[in-house]
Amino acid sequence: DRDILTLAVRSNEGRTRDGVSEGSGRVAREVTAAVAANPSLQRISFVGNSLGGLYIRHTARLMYERGSFGRGAKIAGLWPEAFITIASPHLGTRLLPWCPPALQATV
Repeated sequence: DRDILTLAVRSNEGRTRDGVSEGSGRVAREVTAAVAANPSLQRISFVGNSLGGLYIRHTARLMYERGSFGRGAKIAGLWPEAFITIASPHLGTRLLPWCPPALQATV
């Protein structure tokens, strides 16, 4: 039998304006608590949509165990399995490309 835990992170709901670094820290704290509460876990996967993809990319970096580069690398003490982002702006975005120029000045 394989233990599987699905964690739907809630700590960033309504708190997305303070930056990816702050949001990722909140995600890391939730993941750390979930891993500690479930010691049978062996692998970890991340799935993030839109801004969530940026959060998980930075979270994985924060939780990556230094000195474990290469095949032995772990994240939060677990073996990485999958990293999936959906519609995440990894290369950034242009300011309101869909918005008419006259309205951009009001934003």
